[in-house]
Amino acid sequence: MTLKTLNTAGAVKTEELEKKEAPIVDGAVPADVAGEKAGEKVVDEKVAGKKPANTNELSEKGLAIIAGMSEEERANIGSKSSTLHLVHQLGLDSQKSSRKFTDGTSKPWPLPVGVKLKTDIDIEVPVLPVTVNKSSVVKPEEIGSRAIKAGEMFDLTLFEFMYLMVRDEYSGLLTYDGDPEGAFLVAKVSNFLKNENKLPTPTIRLKKSKGSSKENILSIDEKGADGQWKIIDAYAEKFGDLLKKKTVSRSGNGAGGTAKAKTPAVSKPTAAAVALKTILLNK
Repeated sequence: MTLKTLNTAGAVKTEELEKKEAPIVDGAVPADVAGEKAGEKVVDEKVAGKKPANTNELSEKGLAIIAGMSEEERANIGSKSSTLHLVHQLGLDSQKSSRKFTDGTSKPWPLPVGVKLKTDIDIEVPVLPVTVNKSSVVKPEEIGSRAIKAGEMFDLTLFEFMYLMVRDEYSGLLTYDGDPEGAFLVAKVSNFLKNENKLPTPTIRLKKSKGSSKENILSIDEKGADGQWKIIDAYAEKFGDLLKKKTVSRSGNGAGGTAKAKTPAVSKPTAAAVALKTILLNK
């Protein structure tokens, strides 16, 4: 994605952008605290050959918002996606879901609960309780922050990842396997927009050429000598509470985004992230 093309007069780049991967903003693999519901057999749309649900509504909202931006604001959209790298997802072996193939067989994978990233520049990243899930209320003023130095690898929950990725400088995109648009934010928003869930469900999708994101999950828990599952020491400080008794989440209301009629040339992942930002941060 090169938003410099918004400042040029040609239409050639528009076609190029439209060929990019679209985020699954509705009908994505179901998730709980961080990823798919444990024990649930889920059809991987790419593997089983099913088409993802229509994503136009959220993307169109994002396009309309971008259309109302100044050229300087547009230039910032996705401008730092090349500086943020997906290392791998983090998951729980104690809570597995199944990936179903077209031949009817299934393969289990760890429940996604977080992500390990690396940044090329100094950044501030969001801080949320690890127990935040789709039923939690997160007010923008309650989101914490911590400093990450250039070259540092760091871990986020998937909900922290979502709030990082909707920032204009990333707009849903990050680098994977050397491609600055090799991975992108996936958000299930249907129930959120209907106020049935208090937050969207964030997951990660790779470009088709990069394979399945499920093959990128590192397990962060293990079964002890007593037969009980626990988070391994390297991840216990941040993710330890995931295997403890969950607290009751607060309830609240979601909100809708804004729209304006003009269609700029940006990719669907970017447009969807811009729209999601306005919804999440203007509640």
